[in-house]
Amino acid sequence: MSIDLTEDVRQNLMNNLAIIENSSDLSQLTVLSRSGLRVATSTSFAIDADPISASSAALIDVGIRFKGSLDHGDLREIFIKGKDGYAILMYIDQNYMTFAGLANLSRIGFYMEFLRIKCKFFAFLLAGGILTDEIKKDIESDKKKQNKVEESMEDMFE
Repeated sequence: MSIDLTEDVRQNLMNNLAIIENSSDLSQLTVLSRSGLRVATSTSFAIDADPISASSAALIDVGIRFKGSLDHGDLREIFIKGKDGYAILMYIDQNYMTFAGLANLSRIGFYMEFLRIKCKFFAFLLAGGILTDEIKKDIESDKKKQNKVEESMEDMFE
């Protein structure tokens, strides 16, 4: 898979990753291609292969195969507990994912939702600032889920 991202897009990703990393508990923020190439980190926008991106691509591949055998929908997130913290792999779009490290498990719920939102923004940046049909579909799906939650909360208290 070739990476057809302009230098401006990759630099914009790097700048956004740096802002997030400097203002949160997240570390090693990286945007990866599904083929295992690092597209941007908080300190670089050079396209390169490294152990994290290669391992992440392998995990995604295994996860997709596992998901296929269970038929539970699309693979969107992988959460891995390590010795010194947690690794999070999250879907951006069909070609890209993000990797983040988190040492503070007590904030995992906040950061999972935070990354879900940021991944939609990353998809927008990767599309060159265009609101694609896939992004629109994800946003609509989130709205429907939110409405269902609100409806069931209302039902609980009636």
